[in-house]
Amino acid sequence: LRKGTFSQEFGTDYTILNIFLPFSKPVSELKEKTASTKIEELILKDKTHKELKDIKILLVEDNLINQKITLLTLKPLVHSIDTALNGKEALDKFGTSNYDLILMDIQMPVMSGLLAAEKIRGLESTTNSHVPIIAITANAMIGDKEKCLSAGIDDYISKPFQPAALIEKIKKTI
Repeated sequence: LRKGTFSQEFGTDYTILNIFLPFSKPVSELKEKTASTKIEELILKDKTHKELKDIKILLVEDNLINQKITLLTLKPLVHSIDTALNGKEALDKFGTSNYDLILMDIQMPVMSGLLAAEKIRGLESTTNSHVPIIAITANAMIGDKEKCLSAGIDDYISKPFQPAALIEKIKKTI
């Protein structure tokens, strides 16, 4: 069917079968973007640079030790940081306050960070706003970053992180 050919060679104690199939260059599939163009426009529109001390952060982390470490890292630089222990609590706080940035753990009880990010992006599509989300996660396997980005998360840092690396990501994102 593919206009291939084959031939056989017989020996005394062996048979060689040669099969020739023509190949064409594969067509690269266009990857469908999960984020809508509306969200991308909002990202560009909201890219007004803010100082660290002036931003309001929502830190979503279920591990109290990791939460405390992140707070100790950011408190000297950022004056307003709210915390949530899971994705559902983060959604509740997101609905009642305005944040400039969300730092989101991925593996949490009640609601995961990926699901919370998707729900936040859904809410944003009705309000014409965009709050950057940075995933802070222990998931550092191949494909984890892509899962985060496809859920609407803007950036990714794996645990354990260097405080300077987190601060640099925040500055880059806001």
